[in-house]
Amino acid sequence: MQYDAEKKEKIITPLISIIIPVYRVERYILRCLKSILRQNFASLEVILVDDCGGDNSIAIATKFIAQDSRFHIIRNEKNLGQGLTRDAGLKKAVGEYVFFLDADDYLADNALETLARTVQQEQPDITVFQARHLHRFSQRIYPEFSTRISGSGRDFLPAFLMTRTPHPIFPNVENYEWNKLLRRTLITRNNIRHLPDPLLGEDFYFTTQLLMYADKVVCLPQTLYCYERRNAGSLTARNDLRFFATCFRPIVEVRTFLQQHGTWTPELEARFYMHIYRYFYFEILNRLSFFSDRFNRELIQTVASGLKKNYLWKEQPEWWQGFESIYPFLAAPFVQSGTKTALRKLKLLKFKVYCLPRRIVKIKKMLFRQSW
Repeated sequence: MQYDAEKKEKIITPLISIIIPVYRVERYILRCLKSILRQNFASLEVILVDDCGGDNSIAIATKFIAQDSRFHIIRNEKNLGQGLTRDAGLKKAVGEYVFFLDADDYLADNALETLARTVQQEQPDITVFQARHLHRFSQRIYPEFSTRISGSGRDFLPAFLMTRTPHPIFPNVENYEWNKLLRRTLITRNNIRHLPDPLLGEDFYFTTQLLMYADKVVCLPQTLYCYERRNAGSLTARNDLRFFATCFRPIVEVRTFLQQHGTWTPELEARFYMHIYRYFYFEILNRLSFFSDRFNRELIQTVASGLKKNYLWKEQPEWWQGFESIYPFLAAPFVQSGTKTALRKLKLLKFKVYCLPRRIVKIKKMLFRQSW
């Protein structure tokens, strides 16, 4: 059904507005929508935003939601990418709280009821919850909170800039927008918006703004969301180095934002750089090819040039602690990345960090017939 602005004003204001960007998810969209209908919670509206994917996603959704007036569909005039598509849905939302749900993911049973009870009791600006990551041969709960904890958004900022060492008090709430229920006025009053153009890691900038302005954040030790990591078409699964290079834009925007808002202390500066070096350590290992050294050289040179071009390269050894194995490649990429011996060491490191644990899980699954 099409979105009707006049009809919107006549219904009772829902507590939660769910915004779903829809782009080439015909394999997953029904699972997502069914998870909403399974919720034991009715005070909601669901806004699906068609981002011009050109497949059958919207047709499938339209047929499924035809008899439910809580669901609405709006359409972008052209493909805008996930961030601006979420902003388009936000403009139509009327709920007190906003939930950004990805169309290839789905909600755990009773997720909305749990979140509604939390916001009604505690009135937070942001409610953060655990998510189940669905890998091909395994599952993982992340982030994982040992207990219920609350504080201001600024209290959570140092932990949000995750380093090798966890913060002693506050957990990392993660970049994800979909593991958070957000007070809508937190976004509208502070004019929080996504960066233009599809960017890798765009959540990093958006979530930083949320934490800067939030008076109260509550973390729940409950798993309320299932994140599909087997979708090869998703943004984070792309192996296009030109797209990968767009990740520098959100990083630079975050640094500028923190500097302009009086939080750029020596501690936060150190955590910021340790955070991004940790990020690129895992990005390089994750994307490294066992078969194409040409691709590997281009990957390393993309990271090295991006760090230096954007003034993100720092020589402090303590900021590289734990990630020293990639330092010589990035310091002199045209020398180190060109040697087969050096690249062989990186591939071995990838095998130890990524492949070996996954293979162990796969073997355990076969032996014990675990169902994921």
